Amino acid sequence: MTTKIPDVNRFYNMRLKMARDVRARYLQALEDGLEKGEIIGSVQVLQEFNGLARQSTVELSQLPSEELAALEHELTVRFHERREAAKGGVVSPVDPPRRPADFP
Repeated sequence: MTTKIPDVNRFYNMRLKMARDVRARYLQALEDGLEKGEIIGSVQVLQEFNGLARQSTVELSQLPSEELAALEHELTVRFHERREAAKGGVVSPVDPPRRPADFP
């Protein structure tokens, strides 16, 4: 929209910019939240694979993203170490996750 009145045109452009900025912040927050949720899910699965108690989503969501990523990395390394130890016949000190056949 353009007009011959400079103040109206300037006001319109400022409002348009503000709306675009709000939308950009919203989309970035949404993307960050989805990314953090994906890491939380990964951490919970890795905790189960490693025979650990699964932390709640609320508890994990309160951690900073960097700490979550470090936890995910640590659990991934631990999982691969346990898997390699199992291949070599070494018994892991942590009980393996139960198989579906073990459930009543």
